[in-house]
Amino acid sequence: MGGAALFPYPADGLILTAGVLAVVLAAVNFLGLVRDVVAGTVLTAVDERVVALMPHLRTPAQTAFFAFCSSAADNVTVVLGLLVLILMSWRAPALRPVAGLLVTAWAAKTVVSTVVQHLVGRPRPDRTLALVTETGPGFPSGHALTATVMGGLVAYLLVRAAHRPAVRLVVLLSVLPAIGLVGLSRIYLGAHYPSDVLGGLLLGVVLLVPFVTAAEIDRRHHVLSAVGLHRAAVRPVLVAVLTAAVFAGAAGAWLTPLQAVPGTVATTALPGIDASTLQQLPHYSETLTGAPMEPIGFVYIGTQDQLEHRFARAEWYRADPWTPATTLQAVVVALRGQQYATAPVTPAYLAAEPETLAFEQPTDTNTLAQRHHTRIWRTRFTVDGRPVWAATASLDQGAGLVGAARLPTHHIDPDVDAERTHILRSLGITRPELVQVVDPQLGHNASGEAFFTDGKAAVVDLDTAPGQVYRPTRSSVPGEASATPTGWC
Repeated sequence: MGGAALFPYPADGLILTAGVLAVVLAAVNFLGLVRDVVAGTVLTAVDERVVALMPHLRTPAQTAFFAFCSSAADNVTVVLGLLVLILMSWRAPALRPVAGLLVTAWAAKTVVSTVVQHLVGRPRPDRTLALVTETGPGFPSGHALTATVMGGLVAYLLVRAAHRPAVRLVVLLSVLPAIGLVGLSRIYLGAHYPSDVLGGLLLGVVLLVPFVTAAEIDRRHHVLSAVGLHRAAVRPVLVAVLTAAVFAGAAGAWLTPLQAVPGTVATTALPGIDASTLQQLPHYSETLTGAPMEPIGFVYIGTQDQLEHRFARAEWYRADPWTPATTLQAVVVALRGQQYATAPVTPAYLAAEPETLAFEQPTDTNTLAQRHHTRIWRTRFTVDGRPVWAATASLDQGAGLVGAARLPTHHIDPDVDAERTHILRSLGITRPELVQVVDPQLGHNASGEAFFTDGKAAVVDLDTAPGQVYRPTRSSVPGEASATPTGWC
């Protein structure tokens, strides 16, 4: 009896229950995310590596697109859209509840975002990795929060106004990807870590659901009948959204000014490369989470131009940047069993940094499924003023679904030392200097593929002619010392 009095409309209780459950679920996940961010769990390791990868993925076209996406969720853009809606409501009083709903949601979003950001107090990513300058704390992403709350309410209003399921589907398929693109833009531009964006999305759901739930229940009691939540509200809302979008495109350079800041990396000079000095270098390549993979199998001494020239002369191809376009091209080529000699390689990390260079060489099969490839990282060390590079290598034997997630990737030859020998021979180095880096071992890469190695690295001085041997300034006898993982340098 009490339940019937509380909810005279049978659906009200169901709507309210669904709303409460959605808020609780989003809030619990948001609080768990806050805990992980504050505690510095593996999630923060992923954050650092994803942001470090962004400069390697940027192209002018992608940067322009994501700058627009970011500008579309800027507070100035949203306020302009709200002002347009408010002005239109003066001539259409029935529209005022819609304008009031959106203004109230934006105000609540602004207050909550500011408070939570200062409570968590998370710093922004390194400015040298970003294209935008942002001040203030970074968690959660205000842009992602804005897109979720405002975009979600607009989607709700348009879906409620639509009578045909196809139109409702079009609305959802337009708004939901747009919200996601705003979040991606903040990561791409280096303004936020991925967990900042995820936090903005979750907190946005926490704020959005009560507004939608209240509006839905209110609609059934005819309090908002003047709003219509019908076709009369569609045109003004679309005009406001279109105005904001045009403004974001026209004023994007002002809303989201882009400026790369060159980074300066402090280098450490080494007297030479031997078993002792090698202990200062990072020993293992890493997955996105920072888990160790293959130990380094090469140490090069020389400039990037020397590296590129030496590999080009040995008929190796420099891998293309890992972008959506190149990745799609690689997938299509692989499915057709064809060759893409400069296909991108899956990013790997060394000391939390993605590879600086990657080279690949076709096998006799001349298909993308089989290839020799190597990833090379520039370290913070130098010898005689010349950069020191660390590298890993493996032979892709085929492609398939691997790992627990069953994702498409390459199967590697487990004998990574054989690939080391192949690369050295292709570079014309017949008597390499091998220095023990780690103990001989078995291991697995990021996709779970097994490998084994003797734990040695070939030291290559790029000033030395092919066939000659690098001689360090201090005595180095292969195998005189071995090392177990000592952490990242």
